[in-house]
Amino acid sequence: MTILDDIKTMLDISLENISYDVKLNIIIEDGKQHLRNFNPLLTDDDFKNSTRARYLLTSYCRYAFSNAAEMFNTNYKSDLLALRQEYEVAVYENQNSN
Repeated sequence: MTILDDIKTMLDISLENISYDVKLNIIIEDGKQHLRNFNPLLTDDDFKNSTRARYLLTSYCRYAFSNAAEMFNTNYKSDLLALRQEYEVAVYENQNSN
């Protein structure tokens, strides 16, 4: 699939036999990357378990699917700050353990 196809899917422009799975997979990957901007240490496993990262990913997907992703950071600011703090603590602990 090309970037053009991805954009058409995201904009709900009809493609022959395209399902919501394609759109959702794009949103999921975008959401993972968005959350990694706050905590670069996040792995795919962090999104599989019941964690703050998974909670934020599912919330991001809901917003993005409803075409309201721009509101996500505002409405989840405190959770995103906590996610960022998790990263900062991990980096601090790693630096001080050496």
